[in-house]
Amino acid sequence: MKSSKSAILCLLFATAVTQAQAAERSADTLELLHATGVTQQIAALQALVTESSLGNATRCGSKPPSTHIPSFSAESVIHDTLQNFDHIEAPEMNLIVKWFQSPLAQRIHEAEQRDLDPLGVSRYIPFLRENPTRFEMTQRIVRNTRTMDFVITIGSEVEYAGLLHSGCIAKAQPSTPPGSINPEQALADTNRGDNTLTALLMAEDITIDLAYLLRHLTDSEIKQYAEFTESTAAQSFYKSLITAIEKSVMLASDRIQPDRTHSALDF
Repeated sequence: MKSSKSAILCLLFATAVTQAQAAERSADTLELLHATGVTQQIAALQALVTESSLGNATRCGSKPPSTHIPSFSAESVIHDTLQNFDHIEAPEMNLIVKWFQSPLAQRIHEAEQRDLDPLGVSRYIPFLRENPTRFEMTQRIVRNTRTMDFVITIGSEVEYAGLLHSGCIAKAQPSTPPGSINPEQALADTNRGDNTLTALLMAEDITIDLAYLLRHLTDSEIKQYAEFTESTAAQSFYKSLITAIEKSVMLASDRIQPDRTHSALDF
C-alpha cells in the first residue's frame, strides 16, 4: 500500500515538474517571439482577415460579417503557436537568444519593421545589380529564415479565412445545383491550394524588399546575419517557428467554419 502511494506521489511530482518545465519553455519562446517581431505580425492577422472578409462580402452581396474573429485574435494564434512550437534544446536556445539580444540583431530587427518606400525600393535596384554579392547574401537570409514560407502561408490563409468569414459560401449554397461544387467554396480552396508558383514569382521581390530595408548595414554585417541564419541553432528555430505558425493560422481558419468543431491540426 505504501509503495502504491509512493508511486502515485512520484508520478504527481514528475507531472508537476514536467508542467513547470513546459511553462518555462513557453515563456522563453514567447519572449523570443516578441524579440523577433513575430508576435506583432500575428497581432495584425485579425485586421487582415476582417478586411478580406468585408471585401468578399461586398463582392458577393452577403451581409457584412462581424469584425470580431475570436480564432484570429492575437491571444488565440499566439497560444496555438506556442503549443505547436517544437522544443529547442537549451544550448541552441541560448545561442538564439544571444544573437537576438546583440546590437546588430537589434538594428536588423528595427530595420525589418520599417514600412517599405516603393520609390526608394525601385531606386535601390540598380545598386543591387551592381553589387550581386549583396543580393546573393540577402537571398541566403530569405531562404534560411523561410521568409517565403511565412509570407505565402499568411497571405493564403488570410484570403481563405476572409472568404470563409464573409458569408459568401452560405449565400451561394442555395443556388448551387445538387452534386455541384459551391463556387465560393472552390474559390476558398484555391486560395489555400498549391502556392509554389506564387512563391517563385514573389521570391525576387521579397529579396529586393529585404535588401532595401537592410541597406544601411555594411557588407560585413549582412554576412554576419546570413551566417547566423545558416547555423544549426537558427535552422532549428526557424523551422520550428514557421511550422508552428502554419499549423496555428490554418487551425484559426478551420475554426471559422460553423459546421466544423475540430481540425486535424488541433493537437
